[in-house]
Amino acid sequence: MDAALAFANEARVQVLGEGSDASPEQMTADQQLQIAKYIHDRLCRGIKYSIVEDLEEDDTAVGALLNGEANCDGYADAFYLVGSLAGLTVTYQHGESVNDEENYWKDETHIWNLIRLDGTWRMVDVTWDDSDNYGIEYTWFNIGLDRAERIHNWNHETGEQLLAETDLSTRPENEYTVHSVEEAYEAAREAAGKYPEFYIYFEDEETASHHEEILQEISAVRSQGGSYIWNEEMLMLRVF
Repeated sequence: MDAALAFANEARVQVLGEGSDASPEQMTADQQLQIAKYIHDRLCRGIKYSIVEDLEEDDTAVGALLNGEANCDGYADAFYLVGSLAGLTVTYQHGESVNDEENYWKDETHIWNLIRLDGTWRMVDVTWDDSDNYGIEYTWFNIGLDRAERIHNWNHETGEQLLAETDLSTRPENEYTVHSVEEAYEAAREAAGKYPEFYIYFEDEETASHHEEILQEISAVRSQGGSYIWNEEMLMLRVF
């Protein structure tokens, strides 16, 4: 608990300033989001995903905060504990992962968090945003139902009602959401000349079917080499 309290206070200081005693009601939605992001990022940096099934501490915030190793239960427990202590409205969501062939946890039971911001619930899955190969990701941070249910499955009748569509105004600046092939080309040209790493989300399968052509456009714009990942389930192109 001491570690969680210190962590929560650190998150508040980073966003609200030293000595702030702002209550949850006094914090703006953006301040709450920044506190959630700070906790998300530090957990991603400080935890190694554990696949050892017989270590009970890995299921809890103890493993995440004190041992630096946890499974999805531990990640979610740590985010819930620290976030709640920092003044956020946080809960859990149990379910399963589906159709994610890139990860060994396909069709496995899973747990993640929900946070309430600006009157609506959004998903936060710290486990999946902690990538050994690519560093901290935001694919599963502060997203709505439209993206969450592409790979996550849960009982919608018993779970909290998620924001229907992801709030694009709160997404990272190197992330683009496109609704047409024309928008995809525009995003590719801008991003390729501006960011060493970026994401393009396709809102529908028809537009996404052109992702290889978009990659060719990116290659034509970028002078340096690079790599990419195409996530079929998320309709997401990651270029780095």
